[in-house]
Amino acid sequence: MMKKAFCFLKRVASSRVGNVLLILHLSLVIFDFAQKPPVPRAQSNIVHEADKPLSSSLLLAGRSFHWHYESALLKFLILVDLPGIFVSLLISVILIPLFYVLSPLGAYDESWFAAGVFLLGASIQWQFLGYWLERVIQKKNNTE
Repeated sequence: MMKKAFCFLKRVASSRVGNVLLILHLSLVIFDFAQKPPVPRAQSNIVHEADKPLSSSLLLAGRSFHWHYESALLKFLILVDLPGIFVSLLISVILIPLFYVLSPLGAYDESWFAAGVFLLGASIQWQFLGYWLERVIQKKNNTE
């Protein structure tokens, strides 16, 4: 059973369409986040205290995030990444013990950790979508 699962995951990871979608998504996310100025590390712990937040924005990858002020590109990426965000939530549940070990990190470092988990979930989503599209295209070509 495990051997079949690993073979399936290997096929998914080697999907060319999935790799193209993943690289395209990663490029768009990096492009959008590069346009935003980073929040200084010292200010991030003041603005985003857990017991009394002074702002309604999140801190994600060292940048301030608020849905209302984000670019249309980032809003679009978040909407198409919703399945990946749900995968990220599952990954986060598995990684909760790490938060207790790494608790003295602070808000700035935790924002990078959360961004990495979100990016991992979205990458998994795009790999599976590309694998599925590749299979559909192959089946269509085989029937013709």
